[in-house]
Amino acid sequence: MYGFPEIANKHKTCDLINHLANSYSTNKWLIMGDFNLVLNSEEIQDGRNLTSNALINLFRDTLQNYNLSDLGYVGDPYTWCNKHDGEHNIKARLDRCVATSDWSYSFPSSSVINNWFGMHLITCLFFFVFKLQK
Repeated sequence: MYGFPEIANKHKTCDLINHLANSYSTNKWLIMGDFNLVLNSEEIQDGRNLTSNALINLFRDTLQNYNLSDLGYVGDPYTWCNKHDGEHNIKARLDRCVATSDWSYSFPSSSVINNWFGMHLITCLFFFVFKLQK
């Protein structure tokens, strides 16, 4: 998913999640990508005007409405940087993987790893499947 980057359109990212959730009849699903939204103010470093509490609450409520939880990550907590120096440097966690509990239960060994590439981190989802020995 690529969320709307413009502040005036960021709510449309949540509209898209609503549309996806209402278009498929499954309890087992995952969305990953650059949402261009944060779940709390701690996910922005020096981003004084990047978001509002209303957008944070809208994103959080949208995920909760569809039983979508952040899968966490291994690596750098920030997935975007404006590449400016000093006090003008802004970092945020805009990229993530969210999934339903049914999806997480089906893939308990999955792992999200963040690695830098340009201005964004590459967020990779790895599945580890183990064959049980009898």
